[in-house]
Amino acid sequence: MTHPAISVITINLNNGDGLKLTLDSVRNQTFENYEHIIVDGASGDNSVAVIEEAATKGDYGKRLQWSSEKDKGLYNAMNKGIKRARGDYCLFLNSGDFLASDDVLQRCYDSHLAENRYTIVSGITKFDNGVFHVPVKERDAVTFWVNGMPHPSSFIMRTAFDEFGLYDEGLRIVSDWKFFFKVIVLSDSPYKTVDEIVSLFDTSGISSTNEEICQKERLKTYEEIYSPREMDFIIQSAEYKRELDALKNSRALKLGKFLVAPLKLAKKLLKKILGKA
Repeated sequence: MTHPAISVITINLNNGDGLKLTLDSVRNQTFENYEHIIVDGASGDNSVAVIEEAATKGDYGKRLQWSSEKDKGLYNAMNKGIKRARGDYCLFLNSGDFLASDDVLQRCYDSHLAENRYTIVSGITKFDNGVFHVPVKERDAVTFWVNGMPHPSSFIMRTAFDEFGLYDEGLRIVSDWKFFFKVIVLSDSPYKTVDEIVSLFDTSGISSTNEEICQKERLKTYEEIYSPREMDFIIQSAEYKRELDALKNSRALKLGKFLVAPLKLAKKLLKKILGKA
């Protein structure tokens, strides 16, 4: 295989059992034109043994490349994987995460990736606590502040990292969110959302257990781009959006047009000063 269509990149540190779940999920795919890159951070558990066993599994072993060495953090490890990737698209599926079905890569490739039209194709992630992370369709700063993107279900064109840069290693948790923000909100790159569950996510990871750090790093990212006045507008609009979304999801309340109209007006103003919808 000289040029894979998809590079599945898996980051692991001392999670051998979760890693085996992830490897089996990739190895069982009906799709064949992929490579699987595992970046292990010099784990002290059984992770390397799990990888070495997987490397003996026939055709899958030929698609597998891996390393086990100390790194400088999550995004440093991801960037190592990106630099080694040869596929048209990268999919980040970290240890403990797994693909939703054995044919999901084949279906996503046939329906959305084969023509290489989109910089990002993003599907739905189901968390192991039953919550779903649905990709945002709006391309504005308020929506992105509230929601963000499901990283384990997003196929990212490999060349996008050449254009927009690798993940920011100065951030602990939201560097993937920052990358998506640059591509989706700050540029005109073609982007597609898919109404399909692509992966299931292990919520025990760092990005799931440090909400306060997430908010601080998101704020830092926005303050690098927007003025204090614009930041006030974004945060106030985001709070309004959260409240409105909660009302929309309430079975006890039927919303009238008088509640929806202010949000539509806010979005029109937002288009003018911050981004695109």
